[in-house]
Amino acid sequence: MSKREKITPERVAALRALPYLDYLKTPEWCARRAVKLKIAEYRCQLCNESVDLQVHHRTYERLGCEKMGDLLVLCRACHQLFHERRQLVKAGQVQG
Repeated sequence: MSKREKITPERVAALRALPYLDYLKTPEWCARRAVKLKIAEYRCQLCNESVDLQVHHRTYERLGCEKMGDLLVLCRACHQLFHERRQLVKAGQVQG
């Protein structure tokens, strides 16, 4: 799937009906994830780490047809911290 290729409303509905873990295995998600990783230069957007990268959904509003702004590249540690604390600040960091 190219960056500009549109998917049909029927396909979006089918993607949204999938269990989330199944959605993460779809070609549509894999393509979006790959684009977001490339945009982030294969680095965590919080700590700049380059290993164990995950792509976090900031919102599920457009699941199946996410905008790049809906996604955030995080390393496993930052992603875990976010889900534990519901914020993107590591312990000891000062919020700006």
